[in-house]
Amino acid sequence: MPLAGEPYLTRRPKLGALYKATPIALVLSVVLDGILRRIAGPKLSVPLFFVKDVLVGACFVLALRVSNAGSPRRKKALMAFAVAASAILILPFLKTTVNGGIILALFGYKEYALYPFLAYAIYTICVATGKKPMEHGVWIIAAIVVPTSLLACIQLRLPADNWLNMSVAGGTMEDFSAAGYLRVSSTFPFVAQYSMFLTFASAPVCWSAMSTSTKTGILRLVVRPWIVIPAYIVGIFITGSREAVWGCAAITCVASCVIVRRATLRNIVQLAALLMGSVLSLIVMKEINPDAFEAYSIRTAGTYNYSHEQEMTERIWHSLVGWASDIDFTILGNGLGVMSNGSQLLSKYAADARIDYWTETDLANTYYEGGAYLIFTWMALRALVVAWSVKQVWSIRNQSQFVTAAFLAGFITVQGLYGTLGIQPPLAIWFWGGVGLIAAMA
Repeated sequence: MPLAGEPYLTRRPKLGALYKATPIALVLSVVLDGILRRIAGPKLSVPLFFVKDVLVGACFVLALRVSNAGSPRRKKALMAFAVAASAILILPFLKTTVNGGIILALFGYKEYALYPFLAYAIYTICVATGKKPMEHGVWIIAAIVVPTSLLACIQLRLPADNWLNMSVAGGTMEDFSAAGYLRVSSTFPFVAQYSMFLTFASAPVCWSAMSTSTKTGILRLVVRPWIVIPAYIVGIFITGSREAVWGCAAITCVASCVIVRRATLRNIVQLAALLMGSVLSLIVMKEINPDAFEAYSIRTAGTYNYSHEQEMTERIWHSLVGWASDIDFTILGNGLGVMSNGSQLLSKYAADARIDYWTETDLANTYYEGGAYLIFTWMALRALVVAWSVKQVWSIRNQSQFVTAAFLAGFITVQGLYGTLGIQPPLAIWFWGGVGLIAAMA
């Protein structure tokens, strides 16, 4: 039985190709953002920074053109999430306009309200184009893990002042090194954004490891479990980022819980094989390429005063509760987008605010920008999206897709409750795109 909306695209092959290419272009715009902006230089850095936003808008416009595709119930839910996000941000938007000007207000509003529409867009496009293009897109994301890890290994062996190791603003990344070992960002602008991609990529890597596809060609040649899983392990450790390593561990724990609730023997065997393959890859890659693990080992060795466990406990406590003592009470906050990357270039108000304070964690950022009002409404919406996504996973009947979707649900749960979605557009793209993918699999 053909998918709803598929005949419309089948009769228009050029339009169908556009629908398939636009989400992939969005993925590549996020993945290649750092290296393209390094090559282009400061003059083109800002326009390139907004390319991904244009592509998110393009995906949504394309989705509206095939409004007959997909389940009306799921589409209503996804659109409701997006509309709710837009609605709850109106009051903080108005206050930001008064305090920081209309440009900062629009930028900040975009940081929160644009990306929820991507969930609706990805779901509708995946259903309208059919199962094979969706699988092809997931395969591409899994394949990207390999060259990004290879480039990261190359960066590790290059001098700190090599152009590949410079920030997009042209500065050195040595300040982010660990005892002389660079924390590399591969094709991404910053280590954090590389880590965000790797946490999302846990699901495509899982898909590639469990797929029984007979696909041939360069994509199938690269996307082999014995290639992708070791490359993925190297990637998460070479960043030296606890967000990548601990994030992937947390995602795996949540995914395991989701799988166990409705597990078949096949699911348990698949999960066990995946975990054993990952552990084996870690052991082997540590022997083959020990330098890739040094930055993380140094950062987790602890200090004379604190063990690593004590340090992480303190960081988690501060990110969840401790930040409240650092920010003055406010109902509607200090302005949307103030703490987002690039806001200092758009507004003097934001530039001045960032001199005195920096909110590194999600709850602190949400409260600083939108006050008690936004931290309640925005986090409540995200919790609702997490619960809805997990429920959709449990309705999936295809066994391989079920396990993959469980890892997507793990990513959505961890990042939905803890990730900095309000100040990191790449993370928001992975998050809301993942919600759309789960809906399509269901």
